[in-house]
Amino acid sequence: SRLENKGDQGSNSYGIGTTLNVGVEYALPWYDKVRVGLLSSSRFQENYGWNEERLSANYAPCHWFDMNVNGAIGTFGPSFGWMLNLHPVGFNLYLAMDRTLGKVSKQFAPMNKGTQFSMGINFPLQSARKKIW
Repeated sequence: SRLENKGDQGSNSYGIGTTLNVGVEYALPWYDKVRVGLLSSSRFQENYGWNEERLSANYAPCHWFDMNVNGAIGTFGPSFGWMLNLHPVGFNLYLAMDRTLGKVSKQFAPMNKGTQFSMGINFPLQSARKKIW
């Protein structure tokens, strides 16, 4: 078969969407080991934009261990999660779970399952720095 030259058919160009994150964290004045935070994330992209508002509570009883719980609502539905973080000098070990509730029926029964567990370990290449809080 013979290839036919159709000339210039035009071109497509795609850009990376812009993401805007705005957040605030507040330490409780009567117990500074507990912090609450609010994060708003928005992706601006023509047909693929999304947004999410997330509220979190963090508890750090000592300098080498902390935990957090969080909940969010956004374009992809509500979600919640938690994380345990062990971080003595030299490594960081964490266990986390996220649950995206996703699509629900008219009776608010979940129509899909989106639970994800994560576990990991990190080894920082720098020595520990003095904490500022």
